[in-house]
Order: sequence, then C-alpha cells, then structure tokens
Amino acid sequence: MKSPKTPSQSRVSKPVIEGKIKTGVGVKSEPQTFKHHVQELRRRISWVVLAVGVSGVLGYYFRLPIIGVLQHPLKEPLFYSSPAGSFNFVIKVASIIGIFVALPVLVYQILRFIEPALPKRIKTSTMTKLIISSFGLASLGVAFGFFIMIPTSLDFFSGFANNQIKPLISAMEYLNFVLNTLITFAVIFQIPLFVL
Repeated sequence: MKSPKTPSQSRVSKPVIEGKIKTGVGVKSEPQTFKHHVQELRRRISWVVLAVGVSGVLGYYFRLPIIGVLQHPLKEPLFYSSPAGSFNFVIKVASIIGIFVALPVLVYQILRFIEPALPKRIKTSTMTKLIISSFGLASLGVAFGFFIMIPTSLDFFSGFANNQIKPLISAMEYLNFVLNTLITFAVIFQIPLFVL
C-alpha cells in the first residue's frame, strides 16, 4: 500500500518541460526576469540599428536621384552657406531615407517586444496587418504631402516675392521644410489606425 503524498511532495513531482511548468489547468510560462527583458530589448534594438544602417547606406548610394526628386517641386538650385553644408545635407538625406525604409522593422520589433503584455486576442496576424496598414498609410501621407502640399505651399509662398524680396533658399532649410511637411502628413494619415 502506497503512502499518500504530502502537498509539498506533489508540488516537487510536477514535471518541468523546457522552462515551462505543467499544471493541472494548462501549460504556463515562467515570468521573465529583468535581465531577460533587457537582453530582449538589446537584441531588438540591434535589429533596428542594423536595418537603419543598411537602409542609410542604400540612401547614400542613391543620393543623387533622391536629391533630384526632392528638389523637383522647388524648380530652383539649392545653396549651402557653410564649408560642410553639402556633406551635412547628403548625410541627413541618407539618414532620413534609412529611417523611413526601416520603419516597418522598427514597428515590428516594438510590437514583438510588447507582445507578451498584450491581450491574447491580439495575435501575430493582427500585428502584421497593423504594420502593413501603418506603413501603407504613412506612404500615402508622404505621397500626398510631396505631390500636393509641397508644390501648393511653394507656389503660395513664392507669391510674396517681388523685385525687392527674392528667395535664396538654403539646402538645409528646404530639406527641413520638406521633412516637416512629410512627417506631418505621415502622422495625420495614421489617424484611422488610432481610431481603430
């Protein structure tokens, strides 16, 4: 005749499978420590930095056609007023391209990092749809800002020029104007996702 197990013995005898404790209800993961969270965050940041770096190198390689596209709405040459002005302009253009192209990777890594804290009804397929939708809406916002708002704004502002006041637009000021416009409309076009 077997002796009945005490509660402490029954707790010890529960099988542990690959870091997961099997209970009577189901399989439940052990909570991660702070060190595990930091390691996970470091790994995901490394992927984002790698994606931005690779995209930035591609942006630098294709800098001439990209600058030509950016300059097209202005229809005038750009100037710089410091010795390193052209270098700073090119590096900033390459960095912006790198960040924009790597944006899906950034959003994906953020969602994967916070996934354990999300409700169970939010599945990976839902997150994938959110990433694709966000990038698509941001692209539509950028296209709307570049092809409609920037030319319209430039025509409006140039209407105030005359013989006494003539524009001499620097490359960095023009890039900041274009960048602010594109970011504004990329964010505005995210409103449907925020509402959803």
